[in-house]
Amino acid sequence: MAERQFEATLAELARLHDDHDARRTVVERASLALLHRPALGGQLIARLCATDEDAPELETLADLLGSALDAARIAVENRKARGDAFLAAVTDAVELAAGQGRLTPFHRLLLASAWTRNGLRAPAALELTAVDMALADEAAALPSSADAEAMLEDLFRDLIAQAEGDALT
Repeated sequence: MAERQFEATLAELARLHDDHDARRTVVERASLALLHRPALGGQLIARLCATDEDAPELETLADLLGSALDAARIAVENRKARGDAFLAAVTDAVELAAGQGRLTPFHRLLLASAWTRNGLRAPAALELTAVDMALADEAAALPSSADAEAMLEDLFRDLIAQAEGDALT
């Protein structure tokens, strides 16, 4: 599968979004073709890392990666070198993305789940670090205890108003 064919496959999968049978056929054929061009597996990882959580193409990319990882696992079990070559290429791409700071906690979880769903050990670069967890905590921005108390007071005030002053109803 050449890069041009890879792009055409992604476009075809986007077009077939609601035709699950045809989509599965394209994904399976493309994943086998990826085994013969491991560098495209690296491009797939790069694309996934550059895709936002809410992007419509994320599902297509994740499906393709999952299918390709499954095909690679089967090839490794059958002692085919192309399975090992593909796994090495995508692992190298994950390590490169991690080294460049392009792996968000979301992408780490997405990629790690693709590996584990297919019976493979996820690359070490996908492990969440304490820094990742701290960044995720900052993003969640838990309210301070004073803000939490104020929120509870407002909630209870609303509940009492709804119960028309009778807290037991």
